[in-house]
Amino acid sequence: SAVAVPGIMPTVLNLGLNDSIVDSMSKSSNNVQWVYDTYRRFLQMFGCFVMDVPMKRYEVALNALLERKGLKNEDHMNSSDLIELVMVFKGIVDVPDDPWVQLGMAISKMMECWWSESAVKFRELHNIREDLSSAVVIQSMVYVRKSGFSIRDTLLGAGMSGSHGATTGYLAFNSQQVEQQFEESKPSILYQKHALLDEMLDYSKINGLITSKGGSSSDFASIVRGLGKEIVLSAFDIVHDEEKKELRQKSGDVVVKEGELITIDGATGLVYAGDLPLKRLYLNHDMRILLEWADRYKIMGVLADASTLEDAKVAIDGNPDGIGLCRLDVLLRRKSCVHEIRRLLLCDSEEQKRDCVGNLTAALQSEILDLFKVTGSGVVNFAILESSLGTFFPHFFSDDYESAVGRVAAEAKIDVVSCTEKIRKWSDTNPLLGFRGARVAIAEPLLLQAQVMAIFGAVAEAKELDIHVESTMLVPMVVGSHEASFVIDALVHHKKSFCRAKGLTVESLHVDFGVMISTPRACLHAHKIAQCDNLSTICFDLETLTQLVLGISENDCSSYMEFYLREHLLGYNPFETLES
Repeated sequence: SAVAVPGIMPTVLNLGLNDSIVDSMSKSSNNVQWVYDTYRRFLQMFGCFVMDVPMKRYEVALNALLERKGLKNEDHMNSSDLIELVMVFKGIVDVPDDPWVQLGMAISKMMECWWSESAVKFRELHNIREDLSSAVVIQSMVYVRKSGFSIRDTLLGAGMSGSHGATTGYLAFNSQQVEQQFEESKPSILYQKHALLDEMLDYSKINGLITSKGGSSSDFASIVRGLGKEIVLSAFDIVHDEEKKELRQKSGDVVVKEGELITIDGATGLVYAGDLPLKRLYLNHDMRILLEWADRYKIMGVLADASTLEDAKVAIDGNPDGIGLCRLDVLLRRKSCVHEIRRLLLCDSEEQKRDCVGNLTAALQSEILDLFKVTGSGVVNFAILESSLGTFFPHFFSDDYESAVGRVAAEAKIDVVSCTEKIRKWSDTNPLLGFRGARVAIAEPLLLQAQVMAIFGAVAEAKELDIHVESTMLVPMVVGSHEASFVIDALVHHKKSFCRAKGLTVESLHVDFGVMISTPRACLHAHKIAQCDNLSTICFDLETLTQLVLGISENDCSSYMEFYLREHLLGYNPFETLES
């Protein structure tokens, strides 16, 4: 097959078994119980996946036998029980005895599955062309005593990939359940409807999230990824039953209840019931040799993306030419930083504001220095002021908005009415186009000051530790050359002030300044922006540009994008493939 479609296409184990072969295996293995356990699992798998028999019929038959025999579960069945169960299963549907007929039927069914609802939606989400078709793997197996388990049996559903790895945890539907499970040393996978940050949630206490809405390049997804959490978004074929507190397959029998184990794969968008085995990927010896060969002939460098210490450790293991993008807003999501940002934006006293700037600068500088200790000497670039200011406050559409505002008011030591009015000032209906980037640098200069001073301080402190960092600060959401010049001049001013206070020359502090082209107008004026004094770098914010050029919000497009892809009105998902 041209591409892998994990978990979507069925697996049939032990194909080829029939009465004659089972009889021979029983004699040769001297283990009738194991052989008939294998046989009844094959009959069930073949009947369900190849001959379209509802799984429920086999479950009813099994439960009836267990009840009649007075057994707690199938693990207590002996060889006589299993032989009887095989006879019952054979009565449900007539599975062919000829192994070659079995194989032909299985291959045909596999090919049909390319057009199943799950496979079609998976292709649409991952921009896989339908004309690639499918392939069938026929693999000879060595028989050992096993459970008969297959990934297919546990697949709960699929969504949009939002991160790069997989994780397991206990299903939770709210922050209270997360806290309770954390106290019991149970990491959580949180399911929530909207792609919005939860005011009450401590994200360090979860392993991952599942949402029923939202896109992988949304502000929310970027923040969650930056916090090192796995995430599956727009889980279109998972049904949330609020009354029963469970998730279930849209068209199947797999169910996960609150407090039960669930596994998510952020790279494929697949969600599984239960605790699946996970494996951390490392660069092996052969891959390192291949990369060394590539280094000899490369004509451009490769910079990694890392915003946390864990990300940086993984990135450096791959021996990149530096860290091309560290999203400073990820570090700002620490509770101490959020608290200071809220105080800064809500308080009226200039003395209080200066105090907030000092605290925020110190906290950020410590975090950044820890990052430099991992990356070592080299390039580390920062995107600053990326998130809309509204994302640091409770969202109007959150379930506990009023109580959340009350908590914020108490923390900031102001009355609730004033707090509500000020939060509305920062709130925006579309964070993508909201109060962020260059707009914050111009209208809220103290926030710019806190972030850039933290970077200057960390670079200077690292140099004293013999860690020589070269950095570029990147400001998003510029729309023209005048705006870019205004922001760059402010950055240069702060750099000169810092160096003067520390007794350094400006040339000795290796921090440059750049902008991120985030709007169509900025693209048209890029040649003018490039002529701004003291501007060293221009890069393109493809996630924002895609949404603005097409007029499509990734958070909201899941309801109609599948139709555009199915009817070939768009040949690709624009949030996954760069248009040529």
